[in-house]
Amino acid sequence: MAAAERVIVAIASPLEPHLVERIASAFPDRVEVCYRPDLMPAARYVADHGDPGFTRTGEQSSAWRAMLRDAEVAFDFPFDGDLGPIEVCPRLRWIQTTSAGVGPRAKGYGLEGTEIIVTTASGIHAGPLAEFTFAGLLYWIKEIPRLQKDQAERQWND
Repeated sequence: MAAAERVIVAIASPLEPHLVERIASAFPDRVEVCYRPDLMPAARYVADHGDPGFTRTGEQSSAWRAMLRDAEVAFDFPFDGDLGPIEVCPRLRWIQTTSAGVGPRAKGYGLEGTEIIVTTASGIHAGPLAEFTFAGLLYWIKEIPRLQKDQAERQWND
């Protein structure tokens, strides 16, 4: 496939290397992934977006803009200082965000009414949250604290 037919995906927030590789390997002949963690805030823990006070040097901003210049897809909102996605990604067609409830942010970046598609991660945690809620209910319904106390006291009551 010709380079011009490849979709350029820019990862615009910190992401674990194995996930970057997973994105890149999904359609290796059709997708070019651009990822420069040295131009982003360092993640402080898994799935962190990094220090919100992070700023790029002038040289880093130039490299960041060069990376984003041809991107058609962005994984998270690409921005540079006061410049939003439209300014730093003139070819942008789609932003896949890493959270839900991003409407106000998209509007603030001037994306409302544009042809740029913004999708969210809404619902991605629904299964684990439901399981956690169910586990909490069972904890209390099955009287786990009392059972733990009885176990520690070696009492086996009904």
